[in-house]
Amino acid sequence: MGTSDSKFVLWFTPWFPSRVHSTLGNFIERHAHVAGLEADVEVIHFTTEPTDSCIIKPIEKQGLNGIHIFKPSGLKGWYQLIMIIISQLNRKKPAIIHLNIFHESWWMALIARIICPNSVIFCSEHWTGYHNGAFEELSWWRRKAIGLAASLVDIFLPVTRHLGHSMQDTIKKNISFQILPNVVDDKIFTFCPEKELKYTFLHVSTLDFNHKRPDVILRSFARLSEEFPQITLAIGGDGDVRPLKQLASRLGVEHLVTFFGEKTSPEIAALMQESAFLVLYSKFENFPCVIAEAWMCGVPVIASDVGGIAEWLIPETGILINPKEESELYEAMKKVVTGEICFDRFQIAKYATEHFSYGALRMRLHKLYTQQPEQC
Repeated sequence: MGTSDSKFVLWFTPWFPSRVHSTLGNFIERHAHVAGLEADVEVIHFTTEPTDSCIIKPIEKQGLNGIHIFKPSGLKGWYQLIMIIISQLNRKKPAIIHLNIFHESWWMALIARIICPNSVIFCSEHWTGYHNGAFEELSWWRRKAIGLAASLVDIFLPVTRHLGHSMQDTIKKNISFQILPNVVDDKIFTFCPEKELKYTFLHVSTLDFNHKRPDVILRSFARLSEEFPQITLAIGGDGDVRPLKQLASRLGVEHLVTFFGEKTSPEIAALMQESAFLVLYSKFENFPCVIAEAWMCGVPVIASDVGGIAEWLIPETGILINPKEESELYEAMKKVVTGEICFDRFQIAKYATEHFSYGALRMRLHKLYTQQPEQC
Protein backbone atom coordinates (compact mmCIF):
# COMPACT_ATOMS: atom_id res chain seq x y z
CA MET A 1 0.00 0.00 0.00
CA GLY A 2 0.99 3.67 -0.17
CA THR A 3 3.51 5.26 2.17
CA SER A 4 2.58 6.97 5.43
CA ASP A 5 2.54 10.39 3.78
CA SER A 6 0.37 9.20 0.87
CA LYS A 7 -2.73 11.07 -0.11
CA PHE A 8 -6.04 9.46 0.81
CA VAL A 9 -8.00 8.36 -2.27
CA LEU A 10 -11.59 7.16 -2.32
CA TRP A 11 -11.92 4.90 -5.35
CA PHE A 12 -15.55 4.48 -6.49
CA THR A 13 -16.54 1.92 -9.11
CA PRO A 14 -19.74 0.20 -10.31
CA TRP A 15 -17.64 -2.49 -12.03
CA PHE A 16 -15.53 -4.76 -9.86
CA PRO A 17 -15.21 -8.55 -9.45
CA SER A 18 -17.70 -9.73 -6.81
CA ARG A 19 -20.21 -12.43 -6.02
CA VAL A 20 -22.56 -10.84 -8.56
CA HIS A 21 -20.07 -11.09 -11.45
CA SER A 22 -16.68 -12.70 -10.98
CA THR A 23 -14.88 -10.98 -13.89
CA LEU A 24 -16.66 -7.68 -14.53
CA GLY A 25 -14.21 -4.85 -13.91
CA ASN A 26 -11.13 -7.02 -13.32
CA PHE A 27 -9.18 -4.38 -15.23
CA ILE A 28 -10.39 -1.76 -12.72
CA GLU A 29 -9.32 -4.04 -9.88
CA ARG A 30 -5.80 -4.12 -11.31
CA HIS A 31 -5.74 -0.32 -11.61
CA ALA A 32 -6.80 -0.11 -7.97
CA HIS A 33 -3.96 -2.44 -6.95
CA VAL A 34 -1.43 -0.19 -8.67
CA ALA A 35 -3.02 2.95 -7.22
CA GLY A 36 -2.65 1.40 -3.77
CA LEU A 37 1.10 1.37 -4.28
CA GLU A 38 1.09 5.15 -4.69
CA ALA A 39 -1.63 6.30 -2.29
CA ASP A 40 -3.80 5.30 0.64
CA VAL A 41 -6.64 3.88 -1.47
CA GLU A 42 -10.03 2.74 -0.22
CA VAL A 43 -12.25 1.07 -2.82
CA ILE A 44 -16.03 1.51 -2.72
CA HIS A 45 -17.74 -0.88 -5.14
CA PHE A 46 -21.49 -0.68 -5.64
CA THR A 47 -23.75 -3.00 -7.59
CA THR A 48 -27.34 -4.22 -7.66
CA GLU A 49 -28.39 -7.55 -6.16
CA PRO A 50 -31.83 -8.97 -5.24
CA THR A 51 -32.07 -8.00 -1.58
CA ASP A 52 -34.32 -6.07 0.81
CA SER A 53 -31.76 -3.47 1.84
CA CYS A 54 -28.16 -2.56 1.16
CA ILE A 55 -25.63 -5.16 2.25
CA ILE A 56 -22.05 -4.08 2.94
CA LYS A 57 -19.26 -6.63 2.72
CA PRO A 58 -15.49 -6.12 2.96
CA ILE A 59 -13.45 -6.52 -0.22
CA GLU A 60 -11.50 -9.69 0.48
CA LYS A 61 -8.65 -9.16 -1.94
CA GLN A 62 -5.01 -9.19 -0.90
CA GLY A 63 -3.55 -5.69 -1.07
CA LEU A 64 -6.93 -3.95 -1.35
CA ASN A 65 -8.89 -2.09 1.31
CA GLY A 66 -12.57 -1.32 0.81
CA ILE A 67 -16.15 -2.55 0.66
CA HIS A 68 -18.75 -4.00 -1.67
CA ILE A 69 -22.19 -2.39 -1.45
CA PHE A 70 -24.95 -4.68 -2.74
CA LYS A 71 -28.04 -2.52 -3.17
CA PRO A 72 -31.63 -3.53 -3.95
CA SER A 73 -33.16 -2.29 -7.19
CA GLY A 74 -35.59 0.63 -7.27
CA LEU A 75 -35.72 3.97 -5.47
CA LYS A 76 -35.20 2.42 -2.05
CA GLY A 77 -31.90 0.94 -3.14
CA TRP A 78 -30.72 4.21 -4.67
CA TYR A 79 -31.64 6.18 -1.54
CA GLN A 80 -29.75 3.78 0.72
CA LEU A 81 -26.73 3.76 -1.58
CA ILE A 82 -26.57 7.56 -1.75
CA MET A 83 -26.76 7.80 2.04
CA ILE A 84 -23.85 5.36 2.37
CA ILE A 85 -21.81 7.29 -0.19
CA ILE A 86 -22.43 10.58 1.62
CA SER A 87 -21.37 8.95 4.87
CA GLN A 88 -18.17 7.66 3.26
CA LEU A 89 -17.30 11.10 1.88
CA ASN A 90 -17.99 12.83 5.21
CA ARG A 91 -16.11 10.22 7.24
CA LYS A 92 -12.71 11.23 5.91
CA LYS A 93 -12.49 13.99 3.37
CA PRO A 94 -10.32 12.50 0.60
CA ALA A 95 -7.66 14.49 -1.18
CA ILE A 96 -8.59 12.62 -4.36
CA ILE A 97 -11.85 11.06 -5.49
CA HIS A 98 -11.25 8.53 -8.25
CA LEU A 99 -14.40 7.54 -10.14
CA ASN A 100 -14.75 4.82 -12.76
CA ILE A 101 -17.21 4.21 -15.62
CA PHE A 102 -18.81 7.64 -15.82
CA HIS A 103 -22.14 6.71 -17.39
CA GLU A 104 -22.86 4.79 -14.17
CA SER A 105 -21.03 6.99 -11.65
CA TRP A 106 -21.78 10.52 -12.95
CA TRP A 107 -24.11 11.23 -10.03
CA MET A 108 -21.24 10.71 -7.61
CA ALA A 109 -19.38 13.64 -9.16
CA LEU A 110 -22.33 15.87 -8.18
CA ILE A 111 -22.37 14.64 -4.59
CA ALA A 112 -18.58 14.65 -4.27
CA ARG A 113 -18.24 18.23 -5.51
CA ILE A 114 -20.79 19.42 -2.92
CA ILE A 115 -19.39 17.52 0.06
CA CYS A 116 -15.70 17.70 -0.87
CA PRO A 117 -15.28 20.91 -2.88
CA ASN A 118 -11.50 20.88 -2.49
CA SER A 119 -10.97 17.29 -3.59
CA VAL A 120 -9.49 16.54 -7.02
CA ILE A 121 -11.84 14.34 -9.06
CA PHE A 122 -10.49 11.87 -11.60
CA CYS A 123 -12.52 9.39 -13.62
CA SER A 124 -11.10 6.34 -15.36
CA GLU A 125 -13.05 5.23 -18.42
CA HIS A 126 -13.23 1.90 -20.25
CA TRP A 127 -16.79 1.87 -21.65
CA THR A 128 -17.15 1.18 -25.37
CA GLY A 129 -20.60 2.77 -25.35
CA TYR A 130 -19.22 6.15 -26.40
CA HIS A 131 -18.47 4.84 -29.87
CA ASN A 132 -20.79 1.89 -30.49
CA GLY A 133 -24.12 3.73 -30.10
CA ALA A 134 -24.93 2.55 -26.56
CA PHE A 135 -24.66 6.09 -25.16
CA GLU A 136 -27.44 7.26 -27.48
CA GLU A 137 -29.67 4.49 -26.13
CA LEU A 138 -29.59 6.03 -22.65
CA SER A 139 -32.57 8.18 -21.65
CA TRP A 140 -32.38 11.84 -22.72
CA TRP A 141 -32.29 13.10 -19.12
CA ARG A 142 -29.43 10.75 -18.24
CA ARG A 143 -27.41 11.87 -21.26
CA LYS A 144 -28.02 15.48 -20.24
CA ALA A 145 -27.02 14.79 -16.63
CA ILE A 146 -23.83 13.03 -17.72
CA GLY A 147 -22.91 16.05 -19.81
CA LEU A 148 -23.50 18.44 -16.92
CA ALA A 149 -21.63 16.25 -14.41
CA ALA A 150 -18.66 15.88 -16.76
CA SER A 151 -17.74 19.52 -16.16
CA LEU A 152 -17.16 18.67 -12.47
CA VAL A 153 -14.42 16.13 -13.22
CA ASP A 154 -10.89 17.54 -13.24
CA ILE A 155 -9.36 14.90 -15.49
CA PHE A 156 -10.85 11.91 -17.31
CA LEU A 157 -8.56 8.91 -17.74
CA PRO A 158 -9.60 6.86 -20.79
CA VAL A 159 -7.54 3.83 -21.76
CA THR A 160 -6.94 5.26 -25.27
CA ARG A 161 -6.89 8.64 -26.96
CA HIS A 162 -9.59 7.36 -29.32
CA LEU A 163 -11.90 6.80 -26.36
CA GLY A 164 -11.15 10.27 -24.97
CA HIS A 165 -12.12 11.92 -28.25
CA SER A 166 -15.20 9.70 -28.51
CA MET A 167 -16.27 10.90 -25.08
CA GLN A 168 -15.82 14.53 -26.13
CA ASP A 169 -17.86 14.00 -29.30
CA THR A 170 -20.61 12.02 -27.58
CA ILE A 171 -21.00 14.06 -24.41
CA LYS A 172 -20.49 17.22 -26.46
CA LYS A 173 -18.08 18.60 -23.89
CA ASN A 174 -14.45 19.59 -24.36
CA ILE A 175 -13.40 17.42 -21.41
CA SER A 176 -9.80 17.26 -20.25
CA PHE A 177 -8.22 13.83 -20.39
CA GLN A 178 -4.97 11.92 -20.00
CA ILE A 179 -4.35 8.36 -21.14
CA LEU A 180 -4.24 5.69 -18.43
CA PRO A 181 -3.84 2.37 -20.29
CA ASN A 182 -4.87 -1.01 -18.98
CA VAL A 183 -2.40 -2.69 -16.67
CA VAL A 184 -1.21 -6.30 -16.70
CA ASP A 185 -0.12 -8.29 -13.67
CA ASP A 186 3.43 -8.97 -14.82
CA LYS A 187 3.95 -11.54 -12.06
CA ILE A 188 1.33 -13.76 -13.73
CA PHE A 189 1.70 -12.91 -17.41
CA THR A 190 5.36 -13.62 -18.08
CA PHE A 191 7.55 -14.44 -21.05
CA CYS A 192 8.51 -18.14 -20.98
CA PRO A 193 10.50 -18.93 -24.13
CA GLU A 194 11.21 -22.46 -22.93
CA LYS A 195 7.54 -23.46 -23.13
CA GLU A 196 6.41 -25.64 -26.03
CA LEU A 197 3.91 -23.94 -28.37
CA LYS A 198 0.83 -26.17 -28.42
CA TYR A 199 -1.53 -23.84 -30.27
CA THR A 200 -0.97 -21.92 -33.46
CA PHE A 201 -3.73 -19.44 -32.66
CA LEU A 202 -5.51 -18.38 -29.47
CA HIS A 203 -8.71 -16.38 -29.04
CA VAL A 204 -9.96 -15.27 -25.60
CA SER A 205 -13.08 -13.12 -25.17
CA THR A 206 -16.71 -13.02 -24.09
CA LEU A 207 -17.42 -14.92 -27.34
CA ASP A 208 -20.12 -12.43 -28.35
CA PHE A 209 -20.79 -13.00 -32.07
CA ASN A 210 -21.89 -9.39 -32.63
CA HIS A 211 -18.94 -7.84 -30.81
CA LYS A 212 -15.95 -10.19 -30.63
CA ARG A 213 -16.92 -12.25 -33.73
CA PRO A 214 -15.25 -15.54 -32.76
CA ASP A 215 -17.28 -17.25 -35.50
CA VAL A 216 -15.38 -15.26 -38.15
CA ILE A 217 -12.08 -16.33 -36.61
CA LEU A 218 -13.21 -19.97 -36.63
CA ARG A 219 -14.27 -19.79 -40.27
CA SER A 220 -10.95 -18.22 -41.30
CA PHE A 221 -9.09 -20.88 -39.32
CA ALA A 222 -11.07 -23.64 -41.02
CA ARG A 223 -10.26 -22.21 -44.45
CA LEU A 224 -6.56 -21.99 -43.57
CA SER A 225 -6.51 -25.56 -42.19
CA GLU A 226 -7.34 -26.87 -45.66
CA GLU A 227 -3.88 -25.69 -46.76
CA PHE A 228 -2.09 -26.25 -43.44
CA PRO A 229 -3.70 -29.20 -41.62
CA GLN A 230 -1.10 -29.07 -38.84
CA ILE A 231 -2.37 -25.75 -37.40
CA THR A 232 -4.39 -25.62 -34.18
CA LEU A 233 -6.68 -23.18 -32.41
CA ALA A 234 -7.64 -22.67 -28.76
CA ILE A 235 -10.78 -20.60 -28.33
CA GLY A 236 -12.91 -19.71 -25.32
CA GLY A 237 -13.59 -17.32 -22.47
CA ASP A 238 -16.46 -16.30 -20.22
CA GLY A 239 -19.12 -16.90 -22.89
CA ASP A 240 -21.09 -19.80 -24.35
CA VAL A 241 -18.79 -22.09 -26.38
CA ARG A 242 -21.61 -24.39 -27.57
CA PRO A 243 -22.45 -22.44 -30.76
CA LEU A 244 -18.76 -22.43 -31.66
CA LYS A 245 -18.47 -26.17 -31.09
CA GLN A 246 -21.42 -26.70 -33.41
CA LEU A 247 -19.84 -24.43 -36.02
CA ALA A 248 -16.51 -26.26 -35.75
CA SER A 249 -18.32 -29.54 -36.32
CA ARG A 250 -20.06 -28.20 -39.43
CA LEU A 251 -16.73 -26.91 -40.73
CA GLY A 252 -15.05 -30.23 -40.03
CA VAL A 253 -12.29 -28.80 -37.80
CA GLU A 254 -13.43 -29.91 -34.35
CA HIS A 255 -10.34 -32.16 -34.08
CA LEU A 256 -8.08 -29.11 -34.53
CA VAL A 257 -9.81 -26.84 -32.01
CA THR A 258 -9.56 -26.80 -28.21
CA PHE A 259 -12.51 -25.10 -26.50
CA PHE A 260 -12.42 -23.74 -22.96
CA GLY A 261 -14.66 -21.82 -20.59
CA GLU A 262 -13.97 -19.12 -18.02
CA LYS A 263 -10.46 -19.39 -16.63
CA THR A 264 -8.38 -17.68 -13.96
CA SER A 265 -5.63 -15.25 -14.89
CA PRO A 266 -2.86 -17.84 -14.28
CA GLU A 267 -4.71 -20.29 -16.51
CA ILE A 268 -5.07 -17.70 -19.28
CA ALA A 269 -1.39 -16.82 -18.93
CA ALA A 270 -0.48 -20.51 -19.33
CA LEU A 271 -2.56 -20.70 -22.53
CA MET A 272 -0.84 -17.62 -23.91
CA GLN A 273 2.61 -18.98 -23.13
CA GLU A 274 1.72 -22.07 -25.17
CA SER A 275 0.30 -20.13 -28.16
CA ALA A 276 2.07 -18.72 -31.19
CA PHE A 277 -0.41 -15.93 -31.94
CA LEU A 278 -3.42 -14.21 -30.37
CA VAL A 279 -6.25 -13.39 -32.80
CA LEU A 280 -9.02 -10.82 -32.29
CA TYR A 281 -11.54 -9.66 -34.85
CA SER A 282 -13.78 -7.33 -32.85
CA LYS A 283 -16.29 -5.03 -34.45
CA PHE A 284 -15.51 -2.32 -31.87
CA GLU A 285 -13.13 -1.97 -28.93
CA ASN A 286 -11.22 0.44 -26.73
CA PHE A 287 -8.01 -1.46 -26.03
CA PRO A 288 -8.67 -5.00 -24.78
CA CYS A 289 -6.64 -6.16 -21.78
CA VAL A 290 -6.09 -9.49 -23.51
CA ILE A 291 -3.82 -7.83 -26.09
CA ALA A 292 -1.48 -6.39 -23.46
CA GLU A 293 -1.56 -9.70 -21.55
CA ALA A 294 -0.52 -11.59 -24.71
CA TRP A 295 2.30 -9.14 -25.36
CA MET A 296 3.56 -9.53 -21.80
CA CYS A 297 3.89 -13.26 -22.61
CA GLY A 298 5.74 -12.40 -25.83
CA VAL A 299 2.80 -13.36 -28.06
CA PRO A 300 2.20 -11.32 -31.25
CA VAL A 301 -1.34 -10.24 -32.01
CA ILE A 302 -3.55 -10.15 -35.10
CA ALA A 303 -6.36 -7.66 -34.44
CA SER A 304 -8.96 -5.59 -36.26
CA ASP A 305 -8.15 -1.90 -36.56
CA VAL A 306 -10.89 -0.55 -34.30
CA GLY A 307 -11.01 1.83 -31.35
CA GLY A 308 -7.66 2.59 -29.81
CA ILE A 309 -5.90 -0.66 -30.74
CA ALA A 310 -3.81 1.12 -33.39
CA GLU A 311 -2.44 3.48 -30.71
CA TRP A 312 -0.56 0.57 -29.13
CA LEU A 313 -0.21 -2.15 -31.78
CA ILE A 314 2.96 -1.41 -33.74
CA PRO A 315 4.41 -3.52 -36.61
CA GLU A 316 6.85 -5.18 -34.21
CA THR A 317 4.03 -6.52 -32.02
CA GLY A 318 1.38 -7.66 -34.49
CA ILE A 319 -0.80 -7.10 -37.53
CA LEU A 320 -3.73 -4.70 -37.88
CA ILE A 321 -6.48 -5.72 -40.30
CA ASN A 322 -9.60 -4.14 -41.76
CA PRO A 323 -12.62 -5.01 -39.56
CA LYS A 324 -14.86 -5.07 -42.64
CA GLU A 325 -12.73 -7.39 -44.76
CA GLU A 326 -12.77 -10.97 -43.50
CA SER A 327 -10.33 -11.93 -46.23
CA GLU A 328 -7.67 -9.81 -44.49
CA LEU A 329 -8.01 -11.95 -41.38
CA TYR A 330 -7.37 -15.10 -43.41
CA GLU A 331 -4.43 -13.49 -45.21
CA ALA A 332 -2.84 -12.28 -41.97
CA MET A 333 -3.19 -15.73 -40.39
CA LYS A 334 -1.63 -17.28 -43.49
CA LYS A 335 1.32 -14.87 -43.45
CA VAL A 336 2.28 -15.80 -39.91
CA VAL A 337 1.82 -19.53 -40.53
CA THR A 338 4.08 -19.44 -43.59
CA GLY A 339 6.64 -17.24 -41.85
CA GLU A 340 6.20 -14.40 -44.31
CA ILE A 341 5.92 -12.15 -41.26
CA CYS A 342 7.98 -12.99 -38.17
CA PHE A 343 8.17 -11.48 -34.71
CA ASP A 344 10.73 -11.24 -31.92
CA ARG A 345 8.87 -12.55 -28.87
CA PHE A 346 11.47 -11.18 -26.45
CA GLN A 347 11.11 -7.65 -27.85
CA ILE A 348 7.32 -7.93 -27.67
CA ALA A 349 7.52 -8.80 -23.96
CA LYS A 350 9.94 -5.93 -23.42
CA TYR A 351 7.55 -3.51 -25.13
CA ALA A 352 4.67 -4.69 -22.94
CA THR A 353 6.70 -4.30 -19.76
CA GLU A 354 7.60 -0.73 -20.69
CA HIS A 355 3.95 0.26 -21.20
CA PHE A 356 1.55 -2.05 -19.31
CA SER A 357 3.38 -3.47 -16.29
CA TYR A 358 2.59 -2.49 -12.71
CA GLY A 359 5.79 -0.44 -12.67
CA ALA A 360 4.86 1.49 -15.82
CA LEU A 361 1.35 2.28 -14.58
CA ARG A 362 2.63 3.16 -11.13
CA MET A 363 4.80 5.90 -12.65
CA ARG A 364 1.77 7.31 -14.47
CA LEU A 365 -0.35 7.30 -11.32
CA HIS A 366 2.45 8.81 -9.25
CA LYS A 367 2.57 11.78 -11.60
CA LEU A 368 -1.22 12.00 -11.65
CA TYR A 369 -1.64 11.89 -7.87
CA THR A 370 1.26 14.16 -6.96
CA GLN A 371 0.98 16.92 -9.55
CA GLN A 372 -1.73 19.44 -10.27
CA PRO A 373 -4.13 18.37 -13.05
CA GLU A 374 -3.12 19.63 -16.46
CA GLN A 375 -5.39 20.52 -19.33
CA CYS A 376 -5.19 18.01 -22.21
